[in-house]
Amino acid sequence: MIKARLSAFAVLVLVLLIPVSCVQPSGSAKLDARIWTDNNVYGINSSPVIIHFSVNKPAKLTLTSAIATGGTVTYFSNVLYNAGESSYTEPADSPTGTRTVTLTAVSTSETFSVSTTYTISSNVVIPQR
Repeated sequence: MIKARLSAFAVLVLVLLIPVSCVQPSGSAKLDARIWTDNNVYGINSSPVIIHFSVNKPAKLTLTSAIATGGTVTYFSNVLYNAGESSYTEPADSPTGTRTVTLTAVSTSETFSVSTTYTISSNVVIPQR
């Protein structure tokens, strides 16, 4: 009788402990984000610049751009996005030069930033259609 109770207790302990120790709870992955553009160089006033970005879990996102003149433009700040891919479109306008676009993602206990660059140039030949 005592042996049967101990065996039942041992099975109960294993049933309770194994899932907790072996299975990582969902949503516990570290916050991750990506950012990219369709091209590295855009002709001034040509096709718009599409900035793609993604996060692996819900987070508040801020998208900023450091422009060639030294200024900074904030496209949006602390906007809640669900996990997945999104995009932001802006015109390929002045000033010319390289721009660094930074995506900052903030979740409950984590912050993650990632950047990409692209150039607006007056020397890009745009094919005629």
